This record gives sequence, structure tokens and C-alpha cells, in this order.
Amino acid sequence: MPKNIEDMVPPRRRSIRDVSVPVRRIEPVSVSQVTEPEEILTPRKHKNHKNRNLWISGVVAVLVIALIAFSLMSGATLAYKPKMSDLAFSGDAYTAYQSAAFGQLAYSIIKLSGEKSQSIPASGEETVEESARGTVIIYNQQDTVQKLVKTTRLETTDGKIYRIQSDVSIPAKGSLETLAVAAEPGASYNIPLSDFTLPGLKGGPRYELVYARSKTAMAGGFTGTRKKASPADVAKAKDTLDEELRSELLNQARAQMPSDYVLFPGLATITYEILPAEASADNTATVKERGDLSAAIFKRGDLAQYLALQKLGAQNVGSQVEIPDFSKIDITFSGPNAPDLASGGPIRIKAAGTAQLRFITDEPALASDLIGVQRDDVDKVLKNYPSIESARTMIRPFWKSAFPNDSAKIKIVAEY
Repeated sequence: MPKNIEDMVPPRRRSIRDVSVPVRRIEPVSVSQVTEPEEILTPRKHKNHKNRNLWISGVVAVLVIALIAFSLMSGATLAYKPKMSDLAFSGDAYTAYQSAAFGQLAYSIIKLSGEKSQSIPASGEETVEESARGTVIIYNQQDTVQKLVKTTRLETTDGKIYRIQSDVSIPAKGSLETLAVAAEPGASYNIPLSDFTLPGLKGGPRYELVYARSKTAMAGGFTGTRKKASPADVAKAKDTLDEELRSELLNQARAQMPSDYVLFPGLATITYEILPAEASADNTATVKERGDLSAAIFKRGDLAQYLALQKLGAQNVGSQVEIPDFSKIDITFSGPNAPDLASGGPIRIKAAGTAQLRFITDEPALASDLIGVQRDDVDKVLKNYPSIESARTMIRPFWKSAFPNDSAKIKIVAEY
């Protein structure tokens, strides 16, 4: 069949415009996902170099701080062991003086008084007349000794009379303790602490220069009937009171004396006195006792130095010494009777037992001698200190080999 010209359509040439392109969706990008330009442009090699510089700077800073700290902590310590020596005594006798000259052993006196009482069963009654009594201190402001005989009168401002019970000698510009008893019995003479004049000295200058004052109240005055105990019970109670008073007075003396003094029980004397008993309403009697202690005491350093010189000799002592513990030495009066400490004269003593002597080092002087000394030369300095048995040193910082030039930075430590 013949074709029409309209049916013959020539084929179209294909163009790039006719190629279909798929549409792509553009997603939004956040700021954090964008790479920093510097990070993109900075080479990794430059970054490593910067970190290394920071690390080196930190190490240098730490070293500088350490050097400063070591400088602030610089100093030195010398720890030493003091020389020791054992002393033994077997009844060695010595003499001590209250007014000691050079090279002599000096002693001082401590005095104390106390009272104790004990109730015991009564076996009856008794009618008694008791006079009040107490301790007085008599003062002498003269330049000469004042002697007073037994029964010398002491008078209060209201006219009550008391009498001393023994002959006494009051030192010039000094004082003395003694017992005074009321001239009459009865409770009216029981008085508190008072001042006294001496009527026997009236009319002369001594009346103003010699006087007395109470140390204890006047007590014990009584007239009437009171309970009575058997002599055996009284004696037993007295033994108990003696022991208790001695222990209490020694403890009080140790507590009251200076800490650099030492007291030995064997150098203490105690006098006991039965005081008038107080009336009792029940079936008991009261035993009352007073104790007066006098003891010779020594300065610890003086006693240690004296004993060291006596046992070792001056050539072997050479420096100050001390005895840290006197508990193993027993020092007592030499002879059957205790001396009268109130007289102020020399006393004979004896020592038994053992003691450890410790040599004392002048630590400030040693620190001064160590200024600038090399560690290896310390032994040369210590030769001048025979009180040191051995020593060890520590110098800071560790790389230094010499002691500081400032003694305040040198510490001396004793190792016992």
C-alpha cells in the first residue's frame, strides 16, 4: 500500500539536552562539621614541636621550684650520744655545808608541818585541863643573834600570854620557828593566826626589833570531861599516825621544793607531838598528832658534779655532768643521831647504791664550732667535746658537703 508523506517522519537526532539527570537533595551542614581552616592548614609536624616545648618548660619549672624548696630547707643536724659513766657507792662519807665554799657540797633546808587524827574506841572518861598550842615564827631584825630562854612570854594585842617551850637562838636578820603554849588552859586561848610582842624586852630597842607571828592557829585548849581510850589503843593509833604523817610530809616536801632539787628520805627528820584531843559525843576518843619535818635537800646539778669529782677525779670529769635518776642512791645522815639542821652547821652524810652519770655537752658552742665545717672534718671538732661518745650528721640539701654558715640552721640533738 502506498504510504503518505505525513506518515514518514524522519527520526530525531538525540541531544545531551535530552539526557535525564537525577535530582540530588542537598542536606544542611552544621557548623561543628566544618573543618577548622587552621587544622587543615597546620602541618602535624608543627603541632608536635609545640607540645614538646610545653613539656620541656614544665620540667624546667618543676626543677626551679625544687631548687628553691631545697634552698629554703637547707640546714644540718648533728645527733650525738652523750658519754655515760656508772658510779657505785658503799657507805662513802661526805660533808655538806649550808654555806658552802668553792668545791664544797651545799645543802638547803625545807620545813613542813602537818596534823592528823584518828578515832579509837573509848574505855572511859577523864577530866582534863589542856592549854592551847601552836607554832610561831620569831623574827630578829637586829645585827646580832637574839637568845631567848624557855618560857619566854609572847603576848597578843588583847593581852593573852603564850610561852615558848625551849631555849632558842634567833639568827641576826633572821627568823626561827618554835612551839608556843598558852599560859592557862581553856578554849578561850584557841585563837587564829596572830601577831605577838615579847613583853620581857619592853623598855629597850629590842622590843621593836624582835617579835613573833603565828605559823599555825593556837588550838587544843580545853577544860572539862572527855572520852578516854586505853594506853594500848593510843600507842597503836600513834604508830599509824607517825607512818601516815611521815609519808604525807615527804610527799608535800617533794611537791613544794624547786624541781631542780632532790630530797632523800634518809636526810629528813620528823618530830611528833600528841596534841590535846577534842571532845567526842559518842563512845570514841580522838588521838591527834602533829608532825614537824626538817630535811636537807640538794641541787641536782651540784650533787651530781660533787659525786662525780669524788669518784672519778677532776681529770676525768672535765665538763658538767648530771644524774638523771637518783632513785638507786640512798643518802642518809652519817652517825647514830640526826644533826640539828636548824643550827645551820655542816652535816655528815653517807651514800650507798649506784647511779648513772651523764656528761653534758655545751650544744650552742658546738653548733657555733660547726659553722662552715666540711662533713669529713666533723671528727676534728668533736675531739674538743669529750662529753660526746659518738655522733652522726645529716646535711641538707644532700649534695652539700659542708655545714651552713649560720648556726641557727645547725640543729644539735642528744640521743639517750
